[in-house]
Amino acid sequence: MVVGRPTGDFPDTMLAVTTREQALGILQGEHTALRDLADGLDREAFVRPATIGGGDWSAKDLLAHVTTWEEIALRTIEEWRSGEKPWIEATPKNADDINAETVVQKAKMSADDVRAEFERVHAELVGKIRDFTDDEWATESFWEAERATTFGAVLGAVLAAPRRPFAHVSAHLADLEAYVASASRD
Repeated sequence: MVVGRPTGDFPDTMLAVTTREQALGILQGEHTALRDLADGLDREAFVRPATIGGGDWSAKDLLAHVTTWEEIALRTIEEWRSGEKPWIEATPKNADDINAETVVQKAKMSADDVRAEFERVHAELVGKIRDFTDDEWATESFWEAERATTFGAVLGAVLAAPRRPFAHVSAHLADLEAYVASASRD
């Protein structure tokens, strides 16, 4: 596994079969599900600390976290397109390190700013993925790697849940669903 790839060890065949359209479907469906759940919370419940992710995050922190990984995906797209090895493929940081840093940084943002960034970054990511051709999506990496991988596979790993490319949000939906249900009873 490439150091810095934070999303786990995926079989090449699993990542290779995710087409651009499949990736977009997963990303858009999960984004909508997360947004709809978060929209079910009033302002106080949205920012209440220690309610998501095993008790560490607020719903606001969760949206900021998802946005961080979509920002990393955007960076990966730009680096790929400019012929640079993506930062995420080379960084010695693991997902926990990246999450710890960015949650602290984004905690200073207002709830409205987090929601706006969540929507803006997602729309930008979807637009950039749509701009890729299927041939570009299937292009093999141009850097020396432990295993052959395509652009789609690299991006799928950045935005993955365990063993599910592009499904990062799904790793968090159950926690948010449980919190929304409990908050509505309060």
